[in-house]
Amino acid sequence: MKTSNFEYPCYNISDSSFPTHRCIGNNARRTLVLAEQKDFEEHGVLLTKILRAVELDFNQDVSFISMESGESLNLLSTSSAKDYDNLLLFGINPRQIGLMTNARLSLLRLEEHTVIASTQLSTIATDPKAKRILWDHLKEVFNDKT
Repeated sequence: MKTSNFEYPCYNISDSSFPTHRCIGNNARRTLVLAEQKDFEEHGVLLTKILRAVELDFNQDVSFISMESGESLNLLSTSSAKDYDNLLLFGINPRQIGLMTNARLSLLRLEEHTVIASTQLSTIATDPKAKRILWDHLKEVFNDKT
């Protein structure tokens, strides 16, 4: 706590750190993709195909991080958030990136970000309804590329 000329205490809130060292890809299209590690290990090829369908290259156009089950990165409370326009979450709850919402699966447009919160890749692989919802959201966000 700092003392100041104000009559109320002033607290410094430190900037959380975001694990950029774990990012795979060059982020040319300012898109962060997050998936649970185990789900990605089993369905990484599907993720690559999903990205390719909207003309995103896994290595060049996105930054990818695989997360442990239940892990929180709190991206939105870090300065790294400015590096991304689009956030694609596969089986990751928006609260895990610092977005306080009850929406579990949806398309969310924020002031500086567009968030697609989807089911796990394993569900998309087997559930036509989940695949259709994801595809509709991807077309809306990347419509100039589909």
